[in-house]
Amino acid sequence: MSGFDLFTIRQWREGYTLQVKTARPTNAPRYKHTEADRRRDVRSAKKNMELAGKLFPTIEDVMVEIKKLEIPNE
Repeated sequence: MSGFDLFTIRQWREGYTLQVKTARPTNAPRYKHTEADRRRDVRSAKKNMELAGKLFPTIEDVMVEIKKLEIPNE
């Protein structure tokens, strides 16, 4: 899997910020964190650190970035 499926857009006075996350599958065990959960969290944290330095001037720029990062539909 090479994408993200949860996006949080925040509006600031100067522009927009973006955060990403990958959701857990519906068949994941409850109340137990697996190695796959840890990999998803680390991958999301790394990408969010990259995105923390970016401030997007318009919502269209945010949407272009989301198109690059989202999970492709086959």
